Amino acid sequence: MLNNRSTRGALLCIFSASLWGVTGTVGQFLFQEMDVSSKWLASNRMFAAGILLLLYIYWRRGKEIFSIWKTKKMRRTCYCSV
Repeated sequence: MLNNRSTRGALLCIFSASLWGVTGTVGQFLFQEMDVSSKWLASNRMFAAGILLLLYIYWRRGKEIFSIWKTKKMRRTCYCSV
């Protein structure tokens, strides 16, 4: 059942929409009850998302995620698109 791409996509869409709603509610609670700043919340959410993405990529591809730093030239060069 989960091999069907459209079924898997629909389930992922429902899951992500649910998480979006939960994080909105948690954010509202943190703002109102815990007196958390929006800068703190946004930076921690981005940090957590980055860690989760790295863990997922490491789980899927292993040590291949570190291949960007194999040579000195690659370490010095920024491949960022600005």
